[in-house]
Amino acid sequence: MSWSIADSIVYNDPSLLLQEIGIMPFLVFFVLLCLVMCFYVFVLYKIYIKAGKKWREVLVPIYNWYTFFSVAWRGRYYWVVLLCYIVWFSMSLLYFATVAGMQTPPFIALYGTEISMVCSILMIVLYAIAIYKLSKRFWHGGWFAVWLFFLPAIFYPILAFGWSTYHDVSVWNTA
Repeated sequence: MSWSIADSIVYNDPSLLLQEIGIMPFLVFFVLLCLVMCFYVFVLYKIYIKAGKKWREVLVPIYNWYTFFSVAWRGRYYWVVLLCYIVWFSMSLLYFATVAGMQTPPFIALYGTEISMVCSILMIVLYAIAIYKLSKRFWHGGWFAVWLFFLPAIFYPILAFGWSTYHDVSVWNTA
């Protein structure tokens, strides 16, 4: 008896789908994902080197974002983003616990999604401001920051491998 992809959908059995198409597409996807991540790490390495940071600061996950915020803007805003992420993640877990039927505090059941939404919007706004500041520190304009926000796979390598030079504006009088 032969199985088809439609049978795996009907019987809700992913192993039938794996038997039909094989493991190779998943391996190819995984290898491509690893290559993209290595390229992204290399691009951030080049940006951090231009900013005068050490190469190993790219490899430490949480410290990596702190370094990004200190290169782009100020490091203290990273802690706001990290706090928002922790609150967002906690509220999401508590929301799913509520949906699963577990007991949660009534405040979480009423306002958990709103708190998550506010934290998400705050993280996006702070990240957008940090990208704008990063663009300005590399002497690019606001449009470059917009493109950097929406097409980072193209414009981060332009920032890393292009003619851009880093200028630390903290030594200037920005009043």
